[in-house]
Amino acid sequence: KEQAIVGADPKTFEVLNRQYVRDKDHVYVCSWTGPDSMRISIKCETLQNIDNSSFGLVGDVKNDFSYAGDYYAKDKDHVYFYGKPIENGDPQTFRVVDDEYATDKNKIYFRDNYSRFHVVKEVESSADVSKFFSEDHESIEEEMREKVVPTMQAFQ
Repeated sequence: KEQAIVGADPKTFEVLNRQYVRDKDHVYVCSWTGPDSMRISIKCETLQNIDNSSFGLVGDVKNDFSYAGDYYAKDKDHVYFYGKPIENGDPQTFRVVDDEYATDKNKIYFRDNYSRFHVVKEVESSADVSKFFSEDHESIEEEMREKVVPTMQAFQ
């Protein structure tokens, strides 16, 4: 069954990726639910306090349907994970590393198998980021996978 996004402008509507869509006035984050891949329901919610003119995907890869970057977006002031602002996330330096990790100039972030978002480590330089990915991440990754309760400090 098709369902309209109330208030969306069909003339300017565009799909950015699996999670984010927008029109000239609004940005929406969409969630997909259903018992299987043949019966999917999509629900889109309007994001509040977004700068639509600067809003884009991290890396600005239009129509990138890859898994790794689908959850992340940014505007001039914030980085978003599933439409929620990442506390103190830096939109100028934020980048997705792979399916599980993202970084900015201040932190290394981890997305677990349940699409929960955690701050793994605070960093002071790009050398700290390089060291983490060459030495530290395997032990921390295993620890993060075992956590059941998400760390909510990354959300405002």
